[in-house]
Amino acid sequence: MKLFNKADVLTAITCNRAKIGDKGYFGNSFFAIEKAIKEHRISEISQINQDMVVCFMDSSDGFGYGLFLPENKNAKIFRALKNVDELFDFMLPDCAGADYTTDEKVEKLLGQRYTIKDKIDGTLKQHIVSFLNTSADGTLLLDFVDLGFLFENYEFKKGDIFVPFGIEE
Repeated sequence: MKLFNKADVLTAITCNRAKIGDKGYFGNSFFAIEKAIKEHRISEISQINQDMVVCFMDSSDGFGYGLFLPENKNAKIFRALKNVDELFDFMLPDCAGADYTTDEKVEKLLGQRYTIKDKIDGTLKQHIVSFLNTSADGTLLLDFVDLGFLFENYEFKKGDIFVPFGIEE
């Protein structure tokens, strides 16, 4: 999963594009920037030293870093899943794009284990898909829960990270 565009990362050469107080992610490698994004470690620049490779000072820890990704460059817009096809591609990415009928997709989804995290208190919940249906207004329900509610209140565990319970627009 691509979390950011490397071209958006500022370095000692491009540090003149940043200003003190800018919020974002700090690191000395692209891996460190990615880790900061996954851990939601947003901080702000307290000082910029244009004559040093480690030119960005992080206000949260006082250390200097050579790379800075401004927060707004990482912004992605997500929305709730709307139908079985989107839910299938989201929960079973290895099968995405395969030529299955809707009934076959529902059959493959039933019994799938998944973990969600509450956005407010961080509580983890493990579930097994046991029910897919639509409400009277046509909203898809996963185990009797509206996908919009899941999107607003939970994150979905994909691999080792939690992602929005929705898709990128």
